[in-house]
Amino acid sequence: MSGEKTNAEGVEAADELLTGDVTFIAQSYNDTGKLSRASYPDATYTTDFYIESVRGSRSRVFIHFESGAGNGLDGEELVLASGVNRDAGNSENRLEMTEAWYELILANGKTNITFGKLDPTYFLDQNRFANDETMQFISFAFRNNQAIEFPGNHIGIHLLLSPWPVLEVESEIVDTGPSMEEIFERSFASLQVNIKPFASGRANLRLYAWSNGSRHETIEGGKETGSRNAGYGTSIDLDISKETGMFFRYGRQNGDLEKIEQFASLGLNLEGDLWGRDKDLLGAAVALNSLSGVYRRLTGSSRKEVHIEAYYNWFALERLSISPDIQIIFNPYGFAAHRILVFGLRTQIYL
Repeated sequence: MSGEKTNAEGVEAADELLTGDVTFIAQSYNDTGKLSRASYPDATYTTDFYIESVRGSRSRVFIHFESGAGNGLDGEELVLASGVNRDAGNSENRLEMTEAWYELILANGKTNITFGKLDPTYFLDQNRFANDETMQFISFAFRNNQAIEFPGNHIGIHLLLSPWPVLEVESEIVDTGPSMEEIFERSFASLQVNIKPFASGRANLRLYAWSNGSRHETIEGGKETGSRNAGYGTSIDLDISKETGMFFRYGRQNGDLEKIEQFASLGLNLEGDLWGRDKDLLGAAVALNSLSGVYRRLTGSSRKEVHIEAYYNWFALERLSISPDIQIIFNPYGFAAHRILVFGLRTQIYL
């Protein structure tokens, strides 16, 4: 629903928009080290509803409802540093409000203040070519930097400053507690600088640092520590040509508290204009998960986990896209015994 309205006194009211989508993903795998046949497909689905209300150029309200079923292959069948299905969210078909926030826009768009229930990945580590598991890469490895300990969606506040077209500075603080009690006692905080050398938006160079104050246990001994996990990283996207783009991510965090100490990914994005399919997308990327020295010493793992993914997003009809997807994982969690092939098919329906 959209449209510009005025109230009885002639004051401009909200432009309102309701959108949504349904995503189905089926995946099976073949573990070559175990010489096993491909598994029976595991399926997941999620439904997303987005309500957005914009009041002129001064404010915006955003609410996101989500429902889903199915756990996918991650956890029970495949144990990897980077999971293979970022979209899976088993709410047992219950409708949940995952985001709800108000954004105040000041100084002609040069200052934005957002507060409410936030998704911290929406404001940190963004990337044009690897940030949407419903249209781009499916795996965790290319949705976000694996060396960031993001909290769940909680109460928080975000500040964006854009003093010049080529520069953005943003910071967020999000509560990490499991409930609404004693909010911000343990919080996730980040600071990100985005350098945009081209006014057209053809490139983004993001540099950021973050800290997570939730309760942590050491990898060795599992003892609770008062230490905050912290790290830094970068997310870069660049247009090589009108139809071709590339991206790069790198990050590092505390290897005494988290198994993944360093992470890097590199990928390519091709738009269907190159072959006469203007809505289609083709992507391919590789990621490296470098496990911490403590974890390697305790488990005997000696390698980096290598995650490769390629997908083709084919718009079969106006509101329907179908994406075959293949992932190859070498050295799962640093063990060199085998490699895993994951075959996937994603179907996206746009409301």
